[in-house]
Amino acid sequence: MGTSASAGCVRLTVEDAKWIYDNCELGTNVEFYDDFNTPGPLGKPSAQKISGNRTLRNWDPTDPDENNPWKKY
Repeated sequence: MGTSASAGCVRLTVEDAKWIYDNCELGTNVEFYDDFNTPGPLGKPSAQKISGNRTLRNWDPTDPDENNPWKKY
């Protein structure tokens, strides 16, 4: 999260993507910061490390889905 890993993808947690969906209108201007030493006014986000546990694999810890196994972890 917050580190370049492809040719243009923007990686977000489910929680952050849902917030954007719920709160930003279509056409909202977005600024991207790609300088590791100056990550922008909000800083570089921290993210929970994903476990290698098979039960938790492919689930985002912030996903509000009631079936999300992270809720029981």
